[in-house]
Amino acid sequence: MVVPSPVTVTIGGQQASVGFAGLVASGEFQLNVVVPNLPAGEYPITIQVNGQTSQSGVVIPVSQ
Repeated sequence: MVVPSPVTVTIGGQQASVGFAGLVASGEFQLNVVVPNLPAGEYPITIQVNGQTSQSGVVIPVSQ
């Protein structure tokens, strides 16, 4: 089941391309995103769905 409302993802303040956002098992949602071209490091990630924003302080490691 694909999430019906738009999903936006930003990594390091840059928009990431969302290829898939949907339910893959009971209570388990999956997001497939393309990480923007960023230098190696840790970057904050934010997910927004249906006007709700993910918690702050979450980072994702990026390597080259």
